[in-house]
Amino acid sequence: MPRVSPRSPKGSARTHAPLATPPEFSLGPPIRATARAVEELAARVARDPNVDAEVLHRFHQQLRKLRIDVRAVRELLPERHRPLAFEAVRKIGRLSRLVGDVRDLDVTHTLVMAPSARTLSGSREGLSEVRHRLVEEARTGRSLLGAFVRADIDQGLFREPDRLLDVAGRRLDGPAARFALQRIQAREVRRTERARRRAVRRPDPERSHDFRIGLRRVRLVAELRVAAAGRRSARFPELLRGVQADLGALHDLHRLAELLEELGGVEGPFARAAEERGRQLEQETRERYRKRSFRAVLEAMAR
Repeated sequence: MPRVSPRSPKGSARTHAPLATPPEFSLGPPIRATARAVEELAARVARDPNVDAEVLHRFHQQLRKLRIDVRAVRELLPERHRPLAFEAVRKIGRLSRLVGDVRDLDVTHTLVMAPSARTLSGSREGLSEVRHRLVEEARTGRSLLGAFVRADIDQGLFREPDRLLDVAGRRLDGPAARFALQRIQAREVRRTERARRRAVRRPDPERSHDFRIGLRRVRLVAELRVAAAGRRSARFPELLRGVQADLGALHDLHRLAELLEELGGVEGPFARAAEERGRQLEQETRERYRKRSFRAVLEAMAR
């Protein structure tokens, strides 16, 4: 029933439309917030590609989050608009991989610069060459990254999520959107469980990497579900979080091993220690994620 103002001019009644209440579940606000964060970080990288490693790390994190967000929006769009979302996902993924490549160089450089590397290196000259090559490749990678980001800004990539959200409109709100995101989460859990089984049967760097990506997607969709419901983000289950972190450390060691193999000249204790740490971490992590308890916690994320 419309409200009547108690102070109407000349005694006439003045009515007001009822105040609209925000939907209990809405994908729009959290996705727009992520898009703004990506846009701001992109502007910083475009101005100065030699930003510190922490800024680049946040840019990488937010890009991966935005890619998941746009994939979720894609499933709520009318069929004729979905190709636009596919293209946005593709471009965001391409940029994310480029940022990831540069970040891998930063992480590898940190590992090589660690005191243990200086202590264990059997070839001081060889290790110095690795560091030099890392610095040069990182400089080239950042320069290329800056050019890509500037081009993406000019082409309006970072405004594309807003356009897709505007097209989706009210499809982003309410029970239908909640159910769609739950369906996406269940699908990501199934994919991650298949990746887990493959990694258990025959562990190798590629399978471990695929499993880690699956866990990350499950976590990002879960965070989006919580944010869309207007709640504070719940902690990702500690068991899954710990395995994801260990798989990330294992990925960094694999990248270091690849680099040492490509460059050569760094034999002896340092290379052997890095290889041994990789084997140990892989075995410890595999023992954790092969258990039924891990599978049960993962599958619970689908609900």
